[in-house]
Amino acid sequence: MDPTRHFQSPGHLIAVVPELLGHPIPERALLIVTLRERPKLDGLVIKAISVELPPTPIYQCENKIARCVSQACAEDDVKVALAVLVDPYAIWSTAAGNEKGWPRLLLASIQQHCQTIDTDLSGAWAVPRIEPGVQWWTLLGPVRCGQVQPAPTADCEMADVHMVRLAQESPAGQALAIADTDTLAQVGAAFLTALNAVIQRAQDVEATKSVTEHRRAELDRVLQSITGPGEQVLKMTVMAEIGVALLVPQVSDALVAMPLTVHAEAAERLWAQLVPVLPDVARAEAAVLLAVSAYMRGDRELAQRALRTAQLANPHLRIAPLLERAWSVPMTTEEMREICRDGVEVAAELGAHLELEDSDTTGAQS
Repeated sequence: MDPTRHFQSPGHLIAVVPELLGHPIPERALLIVTLRERPKLDGLVIKAISVELPPTPIYQCENKIARCVSQACAEDDVKVALAVLVDPYAIWSTAAGNEKGWPRLLLASIQQHCQTIDTDLSGAWAVPRIEPGVQWWTLLGPVRCGQVQPAPTADCEMADVHMVRLAQESPAGQALAIADTDTLAQVGAAFLTALNAVIQRAQDVEATKSVTEHRRAELDRVLQSITGPGEQVLKMTVMAEIGVALLVPQVSDALVAMPLTVHAEAAERLWAQLVPVLPDVARAEAAVLLAVSAYMRGDRELAQRALRTAQLANPHLRIAPLLERAWSVPMTTEEMREICRDGVEVAAELGAHLELEDSDTTGAQS
């Protein structure tokens, strides 16, 4: 299979990636274009995924990012993958030829992971941004460069290729609004401080074999904010601490149960307060919880927008595909309630007994 035969140059391929994604590209991102054969369609299906890169050089993240890419390719039975690195801060005329620099090391890790699932990473390029006329550089093989071409028009046919936009498979509606830059920066700084504190506590409890108590403490931190005085506006430090707590899988899994409790309304208010201000990794968790709450009370439009927000913040979020199926099937309220009841069980495993509404007490205990 020759995936490049449908494009006149890498510049043409790079130009169509934003259209394939169907959502804004992060400032620093790894974009993966995947190709798989579809005999019934007499051609190929082209899709794209994006992974937001961390704000610092990623020397310690190559394997993690590569695993995410290979898992996505494996799930979709991808045979050929192409990579585009977007980074406005890199000097690509130098970085492209540096065999020991992070771009080539990242791509080498992706190649290695993809080989284990019989996927070929057959091309990679770098650009500071995707705009016509911007220069691209190769990251695999000999160093070459060229220019990003204008995006193809709607009537421009690409022989026997069926373009499947990710937007057509994602929830309808727009993402929720995000706070201003100053607020994001302040909460982000508090988030890093809280994250370091949690990491230190986690290391301490590993030595004392009290991991469950640690997770319970993080869950209690969130529950105290939910059950506190109504309509409270949380301090940035508190919001950051809750955001970090949501990164503990057992905590976020347990909080899925909140729509079944007497504090459902307060919980939804908290998620709505957190989503605009948290860093992406925690915003995704809060947005999923908001989506579950909205879906359970029948507000499908808010649920879709919240899930869209979660997917943009973290395309690899564990529960997002399950919730996406909830309104593509659609899932019944009772089926969604069963997902929430799983959260009750997780909370109980941590020693926390949630105050359920009377109508859900029997179902949670059965």
